[in-house]
Amino acid sequence: MDIRFSSEDLDPHEYEGLVFNLPAKDIPIHIAREISRVGSMELWEYQHFVHHDHPFHDPDDALAGEPVLAEQWANVLNARFPEFRFVVEVSPVDRITWYQATDTAPTEDDPEFSDYSPPVSFQVSEFVGMLKEAREAEDFVGALGRLNRESFRAQTSREGSAGNCEHCEASSGFTEAAISPQHRGMRVMACLSCGKQVVHSTRIIRYKVGF
Repeated sequence: MDIRFSSEDLDPHEYEGLVFNLPAKDIPIHIAREISRVGSMELWEYQHFVHHDHPFHDPDDALAGEPVLAEQWANVLNARFPEFRFVVEVSPVDRITWYQATDTAPTEDDPEFSDYSPPVSFQVSEFVGMLKEAREAEDFVGALGRLNRESFRAQTSREGSAGNCEHCEASSGFTEAAISPQHRGMRVMACLSCGKQVVHSTRIIRYKVGF
């Protein structure tokens, strides 16, 4: 398993009272770019976008590695900025990000698991369409997550416990889904044909720092 620490050549630092993991000279450029792309955003929403990373492409690596990477970020932020509150957020088999905890920022795990198979790649043009649609919603980040999940479901050959195994392509079914002992944001099951583990469903999990 290869855990790639996000932007490991950079250190989070304070900029005008905010914390970023970007060179100071690049921050105004990134702010302008994101605002022009999605419109106005709250602080935590902006940080949610600018700090997000996709460190794993294999569900097996993400299963064990995402909680480790989230803990690394939590430790760095807590050590560098003990006076601030942060949230390190994991969207399983998709991304890891972190943001400062404002009054409106989500801080708890999603209560429900959303049924969908592991994410698949999609075209940039498709993502731009998702951004435009999400901008019209009151909860921009939540709407974008919903659209992503709908896209994933539409492109995978398996949904829930039915369909084909990603490993052997058998359609013999899977064991009952259960929360992974390694990753509280994933429910996993095993193929009845080859025995390989697959992701049944996920929910966003959040690690609180400095609360």
